[in-house]
Amino acid sequence: MRNLKYNLIALFAGASLTLAFAPFNIFVVAFLAPAILLGISLNTSKYIATWRGWLFGIGFFGTSASWVYISIHTYGGTNIFLAILLTALFIAVLGLFIAVSIYLFRLLTPGTPNLWRIFVFFPLCWVFGDWLRSWVGSGFPWVYLGYSQLTTPLHGFAPVLGIYGVSFITAFCVVLVYLICIDKSTWRTRIIGLVSLGIVFGLGASLSRIKWTYPTNQTLTISLIQGNIEQEMKWDPKHFNQILATYKKLTKPQLGRNVIIWPEGAIPAPTYYISDYLAELDGAALANHSTILVGTILSDSDNNLYNGMIALGMSQGTYQKRHLVPFGEYVPFQHWLRGLINFFDIPMSDLLPGPRKQALINVNGLFFSPSICYEIAYPTLIWRHADKANVLINISDDSWFGHSIAAAQQLQIAQMRALETGRPMIVVNNDGITGMISIEGQVIEQLPQNKTDVLQSTVTGYTGMTPIVRFMRWVE
Repeated sequence: MRNLKYNLIALFAGASLTLAFAPFNIFVVAFLAPAILLGISLNTSKYIATWRGWLFGIGFFGTSASWVYISIHTYGGTNIFLAILLTALFIAVLGLFIAVSIYLFRLLTPGTPNLWRIFVFFPLCWVFGDWLRSWVGSGFPWVYLGYSQLTTPLHGFAPVLGIYGVSFITAFCVVLVYLICIDKSTWRTRIIGLVSLGIVFGLGASLSRIKWTYPTNQTLTISLIQGNIEQEMKWDPKHFNQILATYKKLTKPQLGRNVIIWPEGAIPAPTYYISDYLAELDGAALANHSTILVGTILSDSDNNLYNGMIALGMSQGTYQKRHLVPFGEYVPFQHWLRGLINFFDIPMSDLLPGPRKQALINVNGLFFSPSICYEIAYPTLIWRHADKANVLINISDDSWFGHSIAAAQQLQIAQMRALETGRPMIVVNNDGITGMISIEGQVIEQLPQNKTDVLQSTVTGYTGMTPIVRFMRWVE
């Protein structure tokens, strides 16, 4: 019964951790939930602790990432039982990364560990698990602990240490919270823990006052097009002309503004199929001294296809998505898997990745660094090109995840990228959330979700480098 009790505690503590992230943003849970896991992992064998870590992970990812079910079942056409099985398998695998973190932690802190070992190895092992999750099997760098701290003084560490550093600091605070609230410590130890927590938060607050980057003298007018095209329509040939007409109608009143940006895959067809339409857009943009950035499927001379963006009008250039989503944009081992179930045959799941280094898009002297959808979750992908950019853009289509929390989580990730790089971030999403993010990582303007609308705003370019961008530039 005792083991059952602690197993349930691990499961429910993990499930509660989702409340620390968007759209809930109850940041204190990011300290309490892992502190509970820490408490039930000590003074037991490393194998029992690992099991509880896995249960914690199942609870966490079962509440924070189960929206993949919508993609698999609703839009992937997989029957409900197989979709549930695939989602459960996905969650179980993600839970293993927390299990690995706890196993390593207990391996490095055998028996009843000294306090200093807990302070060193718990944050290190937690961040190691996050880093491992970022690249194994193409990676799932989602809901890292540090993302929960965008509204606390700990966000001041982001431009210096990046998301992994903020997660480390957060996990360090988890140990302090454990000492203050859970461990049977003396009052003296609890007071020291409370003072230490205040020092860490104070240091973060001090760092947040430093301006690492500074504005250029260039400001552009922008219009962000939220088409709100439903997935059922998007890949149905019967609605293709209607989609083209919708974007043309939304764009026409915006001509004359410096930049007009469409979401990911706004035109669900290869560029060779829509050459006349693109030529017409290009002419209209040129005549009105505008640049239109169009999310579409790019094709090359060999008819290879890429998820990308093309610049029309006053600017020229393309961007090809570099980090593709497995099963969504390409099928691993497709010789065996293609045709096995409907999900492996969703539209445009045979794309190629773009080259690692690509030219930025120059718009009236400001350099825009694009990323597409899921790429925003890979911090090094954004850091390594931010020094040359003045503005960051992310275009997405989160309608694949229905009315779930995925879009809010992705916006939170975009906020962290803006804060880390000291660059304004433009986010354009097919069904929302479309918005503008300041260099402080704050959403300053946004459109309501699931509504066809246009956000008119301005953007000022920034230059200079934050410490994390400067370091990654040196590493590269």
